[in-house]
Amino acid sequence: MGLTKDKDEPDKIVGDSDGTLIGNIEDRLKVNIQGGQLPDETITIAAANFENAGSSDMAVDGSSTSVLFTAGPSTTDETWYVTRLSISMSDNGNAAFNDFGAIASGLTNGVLVEQIINSVAYPITLIKNNDELIAGFESRLRGQGNSFINDSGYINGNTMLTVPLTLNESTSDIMRITIQDDLSGLDLFVARMFYRRVI
Repeated sequence: MGLTKDKDEPDKIVGDSDGTLIGNIEDRLKVNIQGGQLPDETITIAAANFENAGSSDMAVDGSSTSVLFTAGPSTTDETWYVTRLSISMSDNGNAAFNDFGAIASGLTNGVLVEQIINSVAYPITLIKNNDELIAGFESRLRGQGNSFINDSGYINGNTMLTVPLTLNESTSDIMRITIQDDLSGLDLFVARMFYRRVI
């Protein structure tokens, strides 16, 4: 209910729904106003690892058969709004920017990151070397010496999404990372995403 001055008696206050006089201006009235209901949806902030058969270890051999790592909503009618992607890598060995970790000269096929919407794949990025990982993700690097990675150097890359990526359980939407090369020599290679969840 809104409150207005009475048009005939300006010192009076009326309700705008039916014009009922409810008091004088100087009364300093306190009025309880019933607003709309809060949305029924539950919104939470969470994170999920990209996994294959329950494993988040992406340091696998995908050279002969590609290995798929996925993450997405599984609860009925749940929606995820992905706000950040994160990739972490550790490798024991010297490496340059054109290597992948310490894998010399980078990857042949690359690590493919995609969004799958209603069974249609939308590529986000393809990473073949350390330079592309840094370019695609805001990376924090830790190592020793003059090399890019040395003595189990560690890379952690994050990319913040200006517009969240929407994943709907009703259409089996997911995020997917495809390993297409032999990464089994890496000490660590994992990825996760951060999202807002609506149920």
